[in-house]
Amino acid sequence: MHAPNRVAWIAVLAALAAPCAASPAQEPESSSYIASRPDFVALQDGIRAARRLRARLFPNGIDETDIALYDSKDVYLYSRDKDLPLAKKGSWSGYVVYQASHGAKVSEREMARCGATPDFVFAALGSAAVSPFFSCSPWNIQAALQRKKRASIYDTRDSYLGTVIHEFAHAYHRQEVDRIPVLPRIDAKVRLLESRHPSRRIVEEAYAIWCELRASQELFPAHFRRLYVFHHPGMDDPHNLGAKVAMEILNEDAVAPQKP
Repeated sequence: MHAPNRVAWIAVLAALAAPCAASPAQEPESSSYIASRPDFVALQDGIRAARRLRARLFPNGIDETDIALYDSKDVYLYSRDKDLPLAKKGSWSGYVVYQASHGAKVSEREMARCGATPDFVFAALGSAAVSPFFSCSPWNIQAALQRKKRASIYDTRDSYLGTVIHEFAHAYHRQEVDRIPVLPRIDAKVRLLESRHPSRRIVEEAYAIWCELRASQELFPAHFRRLYVFHHPGMDDPHNLGAKVAMEILNEDAVAPQKP
């Protein structure tokens, strides 16, 4: 294996440095977007927020979940496994950060979301993709693309951090489905819904939104207020129905504020 270019190594380590506040200043181009320092920091802040709340939301731990950040050229994998067959590019808070080129053309849709891991991420990670993991595009390009959508509530840095927690919840649900205390309540409400979608899909989405709501109420109040009124009556969509159920659970527990 060739020694990594020193300039590139320093650039990546700088990107993985301590948190900073940043806002998207201009509309970047999705097809050529390269993750910047604020993008890495935003992902790290989302991971940090999930770990801060793990005793309440993820009591059995989330350390086994890896997180992949992808841009138009590379995939960066945050993992606690120190021996994955990928190039090591740095470390952060107990995670090793690996880098792999993917060589794919990334669509605007793929650059506008977390979750729903693209095929090119699996291909780039290869055998390193065996651990539970989720993927995100960089927050800067994601926010810019979300702003182009009608009535999106995922166009801020706080909403990106809330989404990272949402994706941790999906991973946690798949690993701990029989040991999550709130799930029986969610399942009972989902069974009362009329939907063409499988109930298990709505249950998982409701749980992920419930975690996002709980975390945002404490850490990201502006996003919480937007998320709290997200439900659109009559829309048969797993995310929308999951939001309805999650908000009902919050209201029952007297956690939610008065509706704006």
